[in-house]
Amino acid sequence: MPGFIIALLIYIILELVDSQVYNHVMSLSVVTSFLIFYVLLSKHRNTNKQSISVMRKISGNITLFLIILVCIYFSLPALTFNQAKEKVLNNYDITIAETYNVPLESGWNPFTTKWAYWFEGYNSKQEKISLMVIPDTG
Repeated sequence: MPGFIIALLIYIILELVDSQVYNHVMSLSVVTSFLIFYVLLSKHRNTNKQSISVMRKISGNITLFLIILVCIYFSLPALTFNQAKEKVLNNYDITIAETYNVPLESGWNPFTTKWAYWFEGYNSKQEKISLMVIPDTG
């Protein structure tokens, strides 16, 4: 049960960061897989009848936690939603009217984002402008 609670808390925190900071473009598939693995491993350790030393349990938990942190680091997009918005406003003559996410072609890398930020608005001549910012590359 403690493994499930820890994994659930990490997942909830990541979902909140993804929704509030990255506007739902962060790739969480690898992190979610390792969190599920962590829950299954902790359940197996608790039901295992063999005695496992405390140091071995701690070192296993620390190793898995470090792997999860590395996965989180590589899953973070280079640009947050606000950074992308500032980049658009600073580089283009646009008044943003609408923003949303658009899907990107998915490649083989599970850490890259599958979504891009899309900005629609009008320039000073009232011409409609649409701009896409890819969070990983800017």
